[in-house]
Amino acid sequence: MSVSILSNRVLMVILSLTLALLCVSVELAAQVLPPNNCSNVFRYERWGFGWIGIIVPEYNGLTRMDWTLKFSAHGYGSVSIPTRTPVVSSNGSGGNTDITVARSGGSGGAKPIITVNTGTRDENPATDKCGMEGLVGLLIGGETLPHGRFPWMAALYHDDDPDPKKLSLTYKCVATLISSRTVVTAAHCIWEKQPEEMRVYVGRHDLDTHPETGATLMEIQSAFTHPDFVGNLVPDSDIGLLIFTTHVQESNYVRAICMWTSSTLLSNGGVEDATIGGWGNDENGKPTRFPKAAVVQTVSRETCLREMVSAKDFLTPRTLCAGNKKAHGPCLGDSGAGLMIQRNGRWMLRAIVSLAQRSGDTCDLTKYVIYSDVASHLRWIESKIVR
Repeated sequence: MSVSILSNRVLMVILSLTLALLCVSVELAAQVLPPNNCSNVFRYERWGFGWIGIIVPEYNGLTRMDWTLKFSAHGYGSVSIPTRTPVVSSNGSGGNTDITVARSGGSGGAKPIITVNTGTRDENPATDKCGMEGLVGLLIGGETLPHGRFPWMAALYHDDDPDPKKLSLTYKCVATLISSRTVVTAAHCIWEKQPEEMRVYVGRHDLDTHPETGATLMEIQSAFTHPDFVGNLVPDSDIGLLIFTTHVQESNYVRAICMWTSSTLLSNGGVEDATIGGWGNDENGKPTRFPKAAVVQTVSRETCLREMVSAKDFLTPRTLCAGNKKAHGPCLGDSGAGLMIQRNGRWMLRAIVSLAQRSGDTCDLTKYVIYSDVASHLRWIESKIVR
């Protein structure tokens, strides 16, 4: 459910009689309250015989909040949201339909405040903030990202000092946080490296600053490459996982992305807008200090084969192609970066950067970039991930 902040405080009243019908996970006294994933800016308080939820919109300029409500299979629930101004003009009831609460007034007429689809089931805990942007490479062109925009982006380093008591770190690849102890990257980024020879900087933004505010250098407990990957640059199974020795501390700069699910399909026959980010070299072949991002478009395997005949040996049912007409996208230094697609306000990890066509000291991004498809490797990832 999405709540737009319309005044200094928006008051959500959850009627006592309906609470018994809600299938949710947070209990206060004898009543069951819908959980929220915004505990840092939201709190429940008693109001009469029910409960009231108070939102403070001034928190870091917050203007939207994401909610999850779960209804029982046989019951119905309702919400009522009085506001000082504007006033609520309608209430909705749950079940297998959408709940919409609207306000009156304004040139556009009634404007939805809350919309909840109660016909779907969220398998993640309501407190899970995966895929939610924080405070608001080679990516040739594209936009420079503010710190925390994609808080699951991490920097993978190799430690080149043979002395275990010393560190000599060299940036190598992008990694993506998928749980509090696991990042995913390209297998070729960690091939034949021991866990103690690598570090991952979560919350990383400025590669020239150490230590960096909001960033933490994580030690590696174990490393896994897909069993079908044998050290070559075939993108088919170019996926690797790194397990941290400890859990990361979630913050505005550190948060996991949502994993693609087997039931989630690409739209429009495999053609969909996606975003890729990283610290790779720029169009002049020079490393970037801050990460950049670019919007690319996935294409069908047939389209990719038609325009990249020379890459036919690298394209399999477990790969994915993407690019854009501006020749913006990933290249040297962006290996392992996640191809992200936004669904319902959350970012999901669809694929991992593996291979791009070279052009001298940089990449020919007029051609498609080939990715290892995360959706085709979910079973293996689930067998190794540590949460």
